Amino acid sequence: MSDEVAHATPFPGSEVLDPEKQHAITRFDSVFGVHRGGTKPFNIPNACLIEGEPAQNFWESSEFLNRDRLFLFVENHPTILMTCMPREVRVYFASKELWEDYDICIFDETMTFCYAASHEDRFVLTRVKEDLKT
Repeated sequence: MSDEVAHATPFPGSEVLDPEKQHAITRFDSVFGVHRGGTKPFNIPNACLIEGEPAQNFWESSEFLNRDRLFLFVENHPTILMTCMPREVRVYFASKELWEDYDICIFDETMTFCYAASHEDRFVLTRVKEDLKT
């Protein structure tokens, strides 16, 4: 583990391990993954590609805070999937250092929304219609 990652603000919650990790990431990718021209860009994280409404402080909303369990998907440094409570996400973003420029997607098991936070401090919320979920 590099010094930068070792001294970073800890990601909230508990790490999800295989096979649940791979299952959740595969479901996420089928619902929210951005595929341009039929393929997913391998060098651009989803958090940078997802389009939606600007939502800088979605984690303050009752819609977010009333969720039971969330997935926090970090696509870089290496790929990490955590499960956490909504309030833990809020504390994480309030506590992390400015140099901690991760690309993070936050979603729950229903796959009805994805809150994407890019390393450029771009926060967007995208929602999925019920009939589009897998």
